[in-house]
Amino acid sequence: MPKLSIVIPCYNEQDNLTFIYDRLQKALGIRRDVEIILVNNGSTDRSEFEFSRQQNLRSDSRFHIVLIPVNLGYGYGILTGLQRAQGKILSWTHADLQTDPEDIIVAYDLYGSP
Repeated sequence: MPKLSIVIPCYNEQDNLTFIYDRLQKALGIRRDVEIILVNNGSTDRSEFEFSRQQNLRSDSRFHIVLIPVNLGYGYGILTGLQRAQGKILSWTHADLQTDPEDIIVAYDLYGSP
């Protein structure tokens, strides 16, 4: 069971999914105590297709994809992802990576892993 869950609502991120995954993969390294929940938050582009096509997302058990068919806002995407989360510590960040996901890992480690 993961100790940290990171929720990332994604809206129309079809062109960025590979970059997002690569950055998260780098931030996680070999850690197995973190799960990433990518929420396809009612995207109107080809994000749903890209999520299903991304073999790296489907083969890494730390990554989970949640589909919201119709966008009901950023907050709804976060809450939906948090409902899916299994970690003891919950967090979220933006799909555009305005906050480096590695900062979440550093803060989590400073907090003191439960």
